Amino acid sequence: MSDIDMDVDQDSDQRPNYEPFAAGEYELFISDYKTGKTKESNRTKMDLELTVDAGPFKGRKMWHTLVFVPKGEPGHGLTVQALKAFGLMQAGETAVSLSFADFKGRTCRAKVIIRPATAEYKAKNEIPPGGFITGEETKQEPPVKQPPAKQTASAGKPQGKRPF
Repeated sequence: MSDIDMDVDQDSDQRPNYEPFAAGEYELFISDYKTGKTKESNRTKMDLELTVDAGPFKGRKMWHTLVFVPKGEPGHGLTVQALKAFGLMQAGETAVSLSFADFKGRTCRAKVIIRPATAEYKAKNEIPPGGFITGEETKQEPPVKQPPAKQTASAGKPQGKRPF
């Protein structure tokens, strides 16, 4: 009995496509993750493998590191935004208790950009600060300009009887 039964194509050169996909707003799901600690601050982190869930780039992957920054420290808001976007925290909650397994398969909407290549790194997709969409965003409508009040023929003239 064999453990692996599969057809193979010896001439196939199918490799994953790691080139960045177009910037835009996407529905992503957590297809895999690794946990660990950050080097400098020793904070808990998750390296998320995110997969595009719909559209012309369905199945394409990108990676994002989620660092769990404590309340009151710079970056905490980004942690909260990600937790809300993945549906792991609700508006008004002041504490959460989660296991890493709670993240598996979770979906979110996010604004994805392309970070340009540098001398050290290839171009890649990333979710910028503020890029997770929580549903709490409010669209700022431009103020509606009111037309100026109509001037009457007597505007600017003293009212009452005319002196003769």
